[in-house]
Amino acid sequence: MSGIITLSILFFVLGIIYIVVKSDINTIQKIVIGGCLIFFTVFELVLLGKIPGFFGDESFAMYDSWALAHYGIDSHLMHNPVYSLSSGGQSVLYGHLAIPFMKAFGMNLAAFRFPMAFLTIFSVIFLIYSLLRIKINSNYVVGITISLTTCEWLLMYGRWALDCSIVVPFFISILGCIFISVSEHKKIYGYISLFLIALLSYCYVGLWIILPFLFACVIYIQLKCKNFNQKDIIASILVSFILLIPIICYLLVQFCGVKPFKILWFSVGALGATRAGSSMITFKGNIIDNIVNNTFDSLKQLVTGNDLMFHSSIPNYSIIHLLMFVLAVIGLFGRKNNKEDKFSKNLILLSLMLVPILLLVLPNFNHWSIIIVVLSIWSGLGLGKLLNLKKKFIIKAITIGIIFISTGIFTNYYFTDYLNKELTINQFPGYIINFKESRNFISKLNKLNVDNYYGIPFDCDSFMRCLEDPNPNDMDSLQKYHTDLPQQLQSGKSAYIVQTKDVDNYDYLKSLSYIKMNVNGHSYTVFYNK
Repeated sequence: MSGIITLSILFFVLGIIYIVVKSDINTIQKIVIGGCLIFFTVFELVLLGKIPGFFGDESFAMYDSWALAHYGIDSHLMHNPVYSLSSGGQSVLYGHLAIPFMKAFGMNLAAFRFPMAFLTIFSVIFLIYSLLRIKINSNYVVGITISLTTCEWLLMYGRWALDCSIVVPFFISILGCIFISVSEHKKIYGYISLFLIALLSYCYVGLWIILPFLFACVIYIQLKCKNFNQKDIIASILVSFILLIPIICYLLVQFCGVKPFKILWFSVGALGATRAGSSMITFKGNIIDNIVNNTFDSLKQLVTGNDLMFHSSIPNYSIIHLLMFVLAVIGLFGRKNNKEDKFSKNLILLSLMLVPILLLVLPNFNHWSIIIVVLSIWSGLGLGKLLNLKKKFIIKAITIGIIFISTGIFTNYYFTDYLNKELTINQFPGYIINFKESRNFISKLNKLNVDNYYGIPFDCDSFMRCLEDPNPNDMDSLQKYHTDLPQQLQSGKSAYIVQTKDVDNYDYLKSLSYIKMNVNGHSYTVFYNK
């Protein structure tokens, strides 16, 4: 897998060099844009199988992708599910994109995350290419490049392979297609953007609330610039409807009482309960108050850059988030020239389509991913306006200095201390683990040849399927692993995993044989009897 990653970095670097060399901008701008994009590329791909730690929600999607690749069924024995029943319900598109890599490289975390990182890099480069191609003010392109490639949330998000993560590269690509189609009157890019919007329905259920508005907005933009005629609209709606048939079938099963069934090569099942309650505001009581409070909480998170979830935000970097928020306001309300005004109007229209998320969806950086993307673009426009000022050199230098220095400090922290901090915060039992260490840990435990393992120091339901690679038809083989430690010796051959610092609390184990082991930053004493 390391060879594929190295070749990908080389591929992107050569592509970036080609794009900036061919662009009609000055040398300094070429260096800044090229340097930022290369930094972004390297950041997204290095140490992909180690940092960040392996997240519980990732594990469900990773196992299902691996099982589909090797057995043709997922953990719930479904062939090509339209919507996964794992982990309370997960979108399936990303898991299907990862199948070729899971087939080629097996249960490999870097292989599973690779499509997400690759597509995130590609989408950002494509967006910058589209802006250079339509020839908006070059300082605006520089500003947007800096804003996106130093966005700490995006840098982190592109390395997670959560089921909802794929929304981000798809949405960024949609924006690039829209900008090219409008500027150059090429309807093919309009078709691609609508095709990707339809696919978003298979990426993240939290976006369903805005997809009809987004689809209608793109149609309106294409009509306004005279790219589409009536036949194009009919064709777009028809193709999108065909693409949506499987997800419509899921809705019928989930909400309309239709029994689970198969359609073509897809399986449609029903969840015991949906995640709507954890994603949307409550509609009980005073709804207006709920919306106002939700909006206030949302703005607070955007300004501070902290959604209280360590896997999607890192506290103590609030200055750059506050700065970028101020730049976004400048980008939105600052004066515009004619060509920029056309670009900004389309961006405003697209931004307005996201208002239902702002009002109704509970704020965190997973739920609000595309809002942060749009906000980053507005921040880039604001930075571009600042760069356009003929004077104010000190303000420009301080602003860019804060952005680059903060990004440098963040990058150093992310690749040196973040994993250890992440593992510490998420113990016990761990919902984020070191994947390679944990696989080795389980492999060594299994050499004890006992019937049951008590005190497994991470969430068994989430991780054991990826650490053991069981056949999906034989998931019962994982029943021997238990998170809890019993209060007395159990009958039969068993192993008891105790943090070494807590051994004195388990006197009943001290008569047993033991070995010492380390995993996820902690030392354990493993007692066992045969």
